[in-house]
Amino acid sequence: MVTIPQTFNHGVRRVDDPSGARPVRAVNVSVIGLVGTAPDADATLFPLNTPVAIEADETLSAALGETGTLPLAMDAIYSLALCAVVVIRVAEGTTDDETENNIIGKVLPDGTRTGLQAMLSARSITGGLAPRALGAPGFSDRLAVGQALLTLADRLAGWVFLDAPDTTNAAAKTHAASFASARVYNPVFGRPLVRDRAGAKVYSYGSAFALGALIKRHFEQNIAWSPSNTPLSILGLSQHIDYVPGRPCEANSLNEAHVGTIINDEGVWRLWGNHSCSDDENRRFITTQVIDDFIGDSLLRAYKTRVDQPITPTFFDDLIETGNQFLSDMIRQGVILGGECWVDGDLNSWSNLRKGQAILRYKWVDPVPAEDIVVVSQIDPTLYTAIFSQ
Repeated sequence: MVTIPQTFNHGVRRVDDPSGARPVRAVNVSVIGLVGTAPDADATLFPLNTPVAIEADETLSAALGETGTLPLAMDAIYSLALCAVVVIRVAEGTTDDETENNIIGKVLPDGTRTGLQAMLSARSITGGLAPRALGAPGFSDRLAVGQALLTLADRLAGWVFLDAPDTTNAAAKTHAASFASARVYNPVFGRPLVRDRAGAKVYSYGSAFALGALIKRHFEQNIAWSPSNTPLSILGLSQHIDYVPGRPCEANSLNEAHVGTIINDEGVWRLWGNHSCSDDENRRFITTQVIDDFIGDSLLRAYKTRVDQPITPTFFDDLIETGNQFLSDMIRQGVILGGECWVDGDLNSWSNLRKGQAILRYKWVDPVPAEDIVVVSQIDPTLYTAIFSQ
């Protein structure tokens, strides 16, 4: 609603009308956050416990050196997508348990954050990069690290990519069952065989390849696409996962228990698994949580300019129009199938409005992955007639 100034004026003057819908600038949800070790890294470029942005920069990635978990993880991600990665390097301990503690990190008395906790400072330190897809390859098969990653994901509205213990199917399923959250992508069972930066054959981390596959889908398709079924350039796998299309097999059993894996399908290695670890059927697929965060945070960003404006009928009209235009854009792009913004009069009671609280509702539905395509076979004896119709 236009405001007419009440100050005296003799002549003609112009007044701007700021009302009306505004385009929604979508948030960037394709930023990876990694925590790990790199003892040979250039300490000037990668100081300990400090978020460093590697923005599609293979040269900067090379400065991590050849040892530790971060070089292998970065190579796995960049084999699939050259993207923005916020890296936090921690000190390698004298034992794995000590390194685990360094990965998890803490807040020191002077306010300094270390390990995973330092990811909370990434946005301010890197100039606005907000990590969403989070991992600690090499240590995320440990329960304490997985739980710390999930706590961080809740703070950042992100998603956790874990490795399953590289032991047995049962251990992998137990690990996945420990995280009843839609923010956790099914832990990946099996370590991919690759060549490291020194040229030696080593086992890398399935979670790192899953992170790269997610961003590859974002770049090449859109955020509604699952990372599953992405071909991987690897040499082998630490586990011999049984996969038979359309038949009971290990891969199906693992996926059903919310465990991801890597299969060999006619000579092609593929990431295999769509699920989150949630027990809510509406949140079965990781893509649902990704889309939910993308839409919600994009609307929050768009509405920030409306904070502290007077609540009038046109105030609500503008909010609704802005939201519906954005949801329509998402429908056209194939991110969602349908969606709508509206104002619920019951929620916007006079007491809530008097407190300065304006409530807007929106709904949407996503195109979930076609996880189970069924081909029905039928023998039809009447088709013998084709023999005599030639």
